[in-house]
Amino acid sequence: MQVRDIMSPGPDALSPGMPVRELEERLVSHRVSGFPVLEQGKLVGIVTRSDLVRVLELEHAIDDQLGERVAAPDSARSRGARIGARLEAMTVGDVMVRSVLSVSPDTPVAEAARTMVEARVHRLPVVGEGALVGLLTSLDLARAIADGRLS
Repeated sequence: MQVRDIMSPGPDALSPGMPVRELEERLVSHRVSGFPVLEQGKLVGIVTRSDLVRVLELEHAIDDQLGERVAAPDSARSRGARIGARLEAMTVGDVMVRSVLSVSPDTPVAEAARTMVEARVHRLPVVGEGALVGLLTSLDLARAIADGRLS
């Protein structure tokens, strides 16, 4: 069985210029945990909820460092406002992972699954003839097993 047999074709993709605020809304409204990122039709990254958490943790660490230099007592509200202002200015391109693993539609499913396990990722963009044609997710693999198409 090949990736083309179980992938989700024609996935939604985002632009690197999309504000992080809109990314958060898309993750919730589409009920997914990540999106491929395209620029001029070319796959340039992938962005996930985990990337947002990583950036938020980094912003808190930065604020901790900056907070040490603030003479007045810091309130949670002012800290939140500072971090919120920095996040508001960020785009998908600022938080996405640029080194993206991908597979072709002809890749054997077992090979793609092994790649996902070894890389500890839950999704692989499927690229055929230089264009994003699908997305293989851990849910696609589980669905294929549940349907009896994979053992």
